[in-house]
Amino acid sequence: MQITQIEVYKFPVRLKKPFVISLGSFEYAENIVVVIRTSEGVSGFGECSPFMPINGESMETCYVVARYLARALIGKDPENMEACSAWMDQAIFGNSSIKSAFDIALYDIASQHAQLPLYAFLGGKNDKIMKTDYTVSLNEPEQMVIDAQEIKERGFHVIK
Repeated sequence: MQITQIEVYKFPVRLKKPFVISLGSFEYAENIVVVIRTSEGVSGFGECSPFMPINGESMETCYVVARYLARALIGKDPENMEACSAWMDQAIFGNSSIKSAFDIALYDIASQHAQLPLYAFLGGKNDKIMKTDYTVSLNEPEQMVIDAQEIKERGFHVIK
């Protein structure tokens, strides 16, 4: 099996209301979607959410770097993930966010080819309860209390 085509999409998601943290106010979640297609008709999907203040990557930088990574991987065996990772590292230093989207797509291909759900492919079980947190947007303290109470009523147990 070989990688025959790689598509990269910018996927900004407008937030219902601005999200404010100590690093600034944000109206969009910036995302990149990577689709890796193979000679056997298997397509793997990966996604990343770069965040300039945290990892130095943006949707725009990831989109540009993805072209370099795609050139490095076309014609390669997607199931040889260690080699694919090395080829990406040879193509460009750092850029862990966009590389993670490619990694996810490669694992998607490998698990499909093995005819296993990803958790089983990785040796896991489907017996865990998933929990996530919710971060309250910065605001006046009174409004943050109201927001936290609404978040709790929606079923979130961990609120930051």
